[in-house]
Amino acid sequence: MTRSRIVAATTADATTLLNSNPMVIVHKQTQSQSHHILRSKKRSPIYSPVTSGRRSRSQAVKKTCNKNDNVGGTDLFVLSKSTTRSHSSSSNSSSSSGSSSSRSSSSSSTLSLLSSSSSSTSSTSLVTEEFSKLQINTNTDSSSSSKSTIVIPLTQEIDRLPQPGSLDAYRSNKNSVNLCLHGYSYEYVTTMKYKKIKWRCKEIRRAAKCGSKIYTGSNLGTDKMPVYQYIGSNNVCHSHDPDFDKQKLAIFNYQLKNTAESNKSIPPSKLINQLTTDMKLNDKQITMIPKVQTLCRKVHRARSRTLPCIPRSLIFDIPDNFSFTSSGEKFIVFDHLYLNRTKRIIGFASPLQLRKLFSSPLICLDGTFPIVPKCYKQLLIIQSIDATSYEATPVLYALLNDKKTYTYTLIFQALKRTAKQMQMKFSPNRIITDFEKSMITTVRKQLPTTIHQGCLFHLYQAMSKKMKRFNLWTYYKSDDNLHLFLKKVMAIVLLIPSLMDNAFELLQKEYLKNKKLKRFKESLTKFMMYVNKQWLKSDMRTMITFYEVKFKTNNWSESYNSALRRRGQQNHLSIWLFIQLLIFEETAVRMKHFHTLNGKINAVNKSVRDGVLHINQKIIEINKQLTDNEIRLDDSLIALSALFGL
Repeated sequence: MTRSRIVAATTADATTLLNSNPMVIVHKQTQSQSHHILRSKKRSPIYSPVTSGRRSRSQAVKKTCNKNDNVGGTDLFVLSKSTTRSHSSSSNSSSSSGSSSSRSSSSSSTLSLLSSSSSSTSSTSLVTEEFSKLQINTNTDSSSSSKSTIVIPLTQEIDRLPQPGSLDAYRSNKNSVNLCLHGYSYEYVTTMKYKKIKWRCKEIRRAAKCGSKIYTGSNLGTDKMPVYQYIGSNNVCHSHDPDFDKQKLAIFNYQLKNTAESNKSIPPSKLINQLTTDMKLNDKQITMIPKVQTLCRKVHRARSRTLPCIPRSLIFDIPDNFSFTSSGEKFIVFDHLYLNRTKRIIGFASPLQLRKLFSSPLICLDGTFPIVPKCYKQLLIIQSIDATSYEATPVLYALLNDKKTYTYTLIFQALKRTAKQMQMKFSPNRIITDFEKSMITTVRKQLPTTIHQGCLFHLYQAMSKKMKRFNLWTYYKSDDNLHLFLKKVMAIVLLIPSLMDNAFELLQKEYLKNKKLKRFKESLTKFMMYVNKQWLKSDMRTMITFYEVKFKTNNWSESYNSALRRRGQQNHLSIWLFIQLLIFEETAVRMKHFHTLNGKINAVNKSVRDGVLHINQKIIEINKQLTDNEIRLDDSLIALSALFGL
């Protein structure tokens, strides 16, 4: 062959040659190179040199694979390679003098495999001759340092073509949308006609200089969770291998940021572990993610962007998005600074919750401490009790700095003013609390007509603490005689109020005469004095009378406090996360209310209802037997002590 030519062969002959030579040889030189897709119907493609002005990517190989149009019902496949070779006297011996001088510095050799119905045996021999001339250059000598060879399997070229599939979208640190498809990442280029979007491989600006592009439709999701549908591509092979691990890491970082913003109460470490488990990262991918401390800082940064600055004192303004419920109603009932602006109380409740509070005949109060912000002491929660469904509903949250009488007084006065503004009245028939002295004093002054009942659970809890203090708790568990005696003391509060004093005198004589209790005499003396002075006083008699009382504890408050702590996920939430948690709780109350109005009533907890009714009925029966002289006072105490466990 005296000059560059196009060699054609039939499809069958070309397949035979490719099987014997399954590698495509690409020469990589210091000068820029080009690979072209040639399409032809009735004539062979002719090589057209590309000027240096059109080539701006040096030392790069642009590989293009294309499937040509059909010619006479036969597929036509063209593979074109353009290389620059040094001048050879043997190759130019038969060429004309004009063409020899124009190609004295370089010449072009193009190999094309064509399937055509008009091919002949002579063309097959020419293809064989051209394949025999191709050599793999592995010489690293300085004379050939400007030329190297990259060997790329033909099957790998085809595998690198963009293929249809599901697209995973994520946003980068600069908030730009990126797409992932079969291990390749694409970035946004432009929006074309008919809302068609062009995306290009992210490696286009790097050493690979990849020119592969894909096309999608418009965003079918949201800005935070975009969704795109694959349409097509430019049929340009990727010049690099796919990287699934890198893509998984990018999606992990985006999901971590998104989840941190939407779940602000979950601790960062738990959030990281949960996301790592859900995405099923392998060992290699886990080693690629940053350290846990770095990821925790990323979570805090993502959350801080959506929240105001955390105040360092009690003097701060509450933004509007934390002052209203999810339905747009006012959520802050009262907000009061007092004692020279050193203390602050904030009350949270929606109008619906306030109406439930002011119309409920039975309410219970209790405080919780772990989840409140660090500059506050406790969260006081008021719940309304439905005697029919045995359910409690939180109706007010009050954030307090202390547990003093004056603070509780401010809360009750604010509730009275609010009830008056709503043309209602804050005066429940019965209120259940623990035995906190400041709360007892406040209720007695602010709600004089309300029956203030103590909590039987808190009463027994206080007694058990005194047992431990007087060194009786260990023996209470091991000694049967002491165990029975102390349980009879605790059963006094289940008697008719007129018989409580008689029962205490009976037990006081018993422990002094009973020889089996003689070794506990000193400790029992202290305990009996504590019971008499603390619980059997006249002003406390109403609070500890549990005869004919339907609900003897405020276990609803204890249960709700535990649930609120679980939903808070961590102790001492920031003020903004804390208020946001309360807004979520108000939404749950509103949903429950409207479900009830629409007939979606929750089934009554039969085990709780039956247990309460059984205990109440037994207490009434035992007291009736005692008043009818059917049993003795000591026997009634033994029977009542068997109704509760401690």
